[in-house]
Amino acid sequence: MFDVACVAFAIDDMADRERCAAELLRVLRPGGTLLLLELGTPDNRLLRRLYAGGLHTMRLLGRSRHLEGYGHLREEILTYGGPTPSPGSAPRRASCATAAGP
Repeated sequence: MFDVACVAFAIDDMADRERCAAELLRVLRPGGTLLLLELGTPDNRLLRRLYAGGLHTMRLLGRSRHLEGYGHLREEILTYGGPTPSPGSAPRRASCATAAGP
């Protein structure tokens, strides 16, 4: 059992979110902390443009080094609308507590 479990940059790519949530709960001790880290875009327009430029640079560097896995990140991050939880979402069904960041 762990005090903390973390999933970074992957929760939206899980084919079976209910199974993922159940497994996270299985390895967390009662009262443990679950951390979900996903990328998004800044609310500030200037920062959002700078961020998009950095993502473009990352894509070009990935392409130049034949790291194909980085090609989709820019589009995925810029078009990500955030999670759309529903009352029956996997974490709620699995009895996970949720918290929003600042």
